[in-house]
Amino acid sequence: MATEAYNRLRTQGVWAEVVGMKVDCPDGKSYGHAVCFYQPSANATIWAYDSAGTTELEVRSADLWVLEWAFNQALKPGYKASEFKVLAQEPAKAKPARQLAKR
Repeated sequence: MATEAYNRLRTQGVWAEVVGMKVDCPDGKSYGHAVCFYQPSANATIWAYDSAGTTELEVRSADLWVLEWAFNQALKPGYKASEFKVLAQEPAKAKPARQLAKR
């Protein structure tokens, strides 16, 4: 789903990237997940799109630390996303994102 959204956004010239992550659930289970983050215009906030729908993140930075913080703020209580890694990125408009160091 994230890759399909990424490909549609790329054809429209929108900055977008697909980020893979680990999601920890309240029941103790963890799973891998991918989200398409995108910025509809240069001054817009960044949005997240995945199987749960679209969420405005209220940030404008493509830095992975910022995306991780903002995405976690939008998750339901008890869920936590970590280990963010860029899987696909629109290079023409992308701002350099700092890769997360191993913790």
